[in-house]
Amino acid sequence: LHFVGAGGAGIQMLPAYSLLSNKSTLPVFLDQPAELVLSNSVNLRSSSIVVIPSVSGTTVESLEALRFARGLGATVITLTGYDDSPLAQEADATFTNFAADDTSSESFYIQSYLVALAVLDKRAGLSFAPLDVFLNVVGGLRMNEPAGDLAVAAALASSVYDQALPSDAVFIGE
Repeated sequence: LHFVGAGGAGIQMLPAYSLLSNKSTLPVFLDQPAELVLSNSVNLRSSSIVVIPSVSGTTVESLEALRFARGLGATVITLTGYDDSPLAQEADATFTNFAADDTSSESFYIQSYLVALAVLDKRAGLSFAPLDVFLNVVGGLRMNEPAGDLAVAAALASSVYDQALPSDAVFIGE
């Protein structure tokens, strides 16, 4: 699984990357689009899944990465702000969350978590299908810091296994 993104949209992939790389044995990679194409990564192959975020859906490097990955036979999922964008149109699957402007990528970290939950279900046997998954951060803060991923993973596992976490436990880490 490759998370491939540029700029702020790419940074929003960090929580899902961190969750999967720390809580599964699935090979997970975090790549910059141009570097992925130029380096011809040995980890990218026809069995790979590539997730590419771009609010505008027109980021040149992301389009090149999509075409490169598809040329190798990889499955490409895009997260975009516009379903009629070139990136959305050329992907195997796309999640569109309308963006008020081309700088709004706040929702991508949520979408990347949805991808992570789906991968954990499929590859690690942690099924969230019968559950309603809610993530609430005290005080309404936005959780953009990967150090919170361990706490989220612990809470999710607690829910799946129906086992309460110790009341005196603190979870901090990437």
